[in-house]
Amino acid sequence: MHGYRSMIAAVVVVGLVGAVARADAPAGDRAAQDKALFDALKEMHNRAADLYNQGDANGSYRMFQGGLLLARPLLAYRPDVQKVLDDGMQEADRLPSIPHRAVALHKTIEKVRERLKPPATIPTAPATPPNQPMPTAPGTNAPMPPAKPPEPMPPAKPPEPSSGPSFPGTTEAANAPPVKTLWERLGGEKAIESALDRFVGYILDSDPDRKVNMTRDGKYKFDEKARGEMKYKMLCYVSSISGGSLVYTGKAMPEAHKGMNIKPGEFDEMLKWLRSAFELQKPPDATAIDELIKKVQEKKAEIVEK
Repeated sequence: MHGYRSMIAAVVVVGLVGAVARADAPAGDRAAQDKALFDALKEMHNRAADLYNQGDANGSYRMFQGGLLLARPLLAYRPDVQKVLDDGMQEADRLPSIPHRAVALHKTIEKVRERLKPPATIPTAPATPPNQPMPTAPGTNAPMPPAKPPEPMPPAKPPEPSSGPSFPGTTEAANAPPVKTLWERLGGEKAIESALDRFVGYILDSDPDRKVNMTRDGKYKFDEKARGEMKYKMLCYVSSISGGSLVYTGKAMPEAHKGMNIKPGEFDEMLKWLRSAFELQKPPDATAIDELIKKVQEKKAEIVEK
């Protein structure tokens, strides 16, 4: 998934870099700059919407965020549009969950593209070639009556939403509730922190037979500070695999467990304690526990001894 997302991000960057080439265009070419950014933002929006509709709200949000940050300096010649972008990003930052932020940035992109939308051109009727005889009414030699003046053109319709994937917040899905992340279905930060506090107590204090052997035969000591640090790292890691708002900055799993010689049975015992800790927490969606355990189980090959 990370490789796929990186590939998509590269495509998006290339699209916006195409607009950079126009960043120094003269004032008379502002329309070309608007059009370049209008198209690049559409491409970025639709690819990020694909991620959202596939259940990757975090990837969608990050792509929206990165694309807008890259587009902002290219809009120096349009301070009015920069303000729409800035206001939208600030509003998104204040929202409590990643899916809500993704939806807010989707709406911001639509507003920015509305400002950048190229004006519609009205085709003009071809001029009558010189020396052409006046047309006559059918079956007579009488000249045709003069044409009626054209009807006034109705006001232009608002631009239609970008073609491509559907996304919460568009007209057809305006009333649809946001898709809940695994993080939210587990109860959010406070509930998950409480469950992990219980889990750490299990694997450090309720494991007399050392089936998990968290201390690795006494090699690691866990005072209150070390416990707190471990719990916070676990909380951030769970956030990273469940669509939460906390960012995991620790080592990758193979590096973090290198040299610990963790056995498959020890890993399996740890999973039992993790399940028990979350079951006692009673999250709002009980099926979320199975999903979390599955995600952790997928990391077994990166953690246990080869």
